[in-house]
Amino acid sequence: MPSPDAPDVEALVHQELTRLMGEFLFDEDDVDLDESLTDLGFDSLSRADLLGKINNTFGTDVPLDVMLACRSLADLGEHLIARYGNRLARSVPGWDGGE
Repeated sequence: MPSPDAPDVEALVHQELTRLMGEFLFDEDDVDLDESLTDLGFDSLSRADLLGKINNTFGTDVPLDVMLACRSLADLGEHLIARYGNRLARSVPGWDGGE
């Protein structure tokens, strides 16, 4: 559990996903994590490229089939937090892991 002064890991994950999406296709101000990746024009190749950036950023090993099953980056964020919570706590800037 994070300390009262620690940033919320969900908010930090969403912030990093927004930043990565902003680098990939859009200005960060135009990114909506709830919008369908298909509606944004992502095919399997572009999802694989984005997933590589996500895995590098968070130190995760999310397989492509999980990324392809996620409708949006918000869905992927939920997966990241559920599957890699402790790992994310150490890799997301600003998160102190509740220590």
